Amino acid sequence: MNGRGFVVLLACAAVSAAVAIGVGFPPEVVEAPEAVPDTRTPVDGETPPNRPEERATPPSTLLVDSASTASVDTAASWDYRRTTVADLDGDGVPERLVLASDVSVTDDGEPMWEDQHRWAVYAEEDDGGRTLLYSGRAAPGAVSAAVGAPSPAGAGRGQGGRAIVVIEQDIRRARLLLVAYDGPGRRRFLDATGTQLDAWADRVVEETR
Repeated sequence: MNGRGFVVLLACAAVSAAVAIGVGFPPEVVEAPEAVPDTRTPVDGETPPNRPEERATPPSTLLVDSASTASVDTAASWDYRRTTVADLDGDGVPERLVLASDVSVTDDGEPMWEDQHRWAVYAEEDDGGRTLLYSGRAAPGAVSAAVGAPSPAGAGRGQGGRAIVVIEQDIRRARLLLVAYDGPGRRRFLDATGTQLDAWADRVVEETR
């Protein structure tokens, strides 16, 4: 399977995973093109996930891998960035959600994918203030990000805040993380689920007559 086909496959899987986990709303996909280790660091007010496969790891360490980057300014300096605009915290003012990677980009804007890249997801206010929501490293695979539709309860601090969906996928595992942006400098872990992978359905079906 070539790299472009793999990325398309992962992007489709990401949207399906967000619905399957019960996010309860159709996500607005930022874009996809790689996954992370299990070492990361805490934010006040986070609650542990309810899923048995994630209980052993503190929830905050699922969001920020300091070995990738703990600096939102570093992530904002990377050439590969994809964005969408939404009211992430429910305060009535739209913010930008940005997916960034340290992959090199050609003069034509094409990413030059290699075996492993660093990834980050951050929220950006109109005044330029940024808050890091996620960072990780990815072996061959993809990290993608999406914004959930407003829910009556609201994931953020205001009514109608959005759940932010981060999907890590590589050749060995897939994991979905939900995080809330509660305003400048504040992120909140919501949920996580994941599984080890045995095989991808990536072979062309040969028709027999």
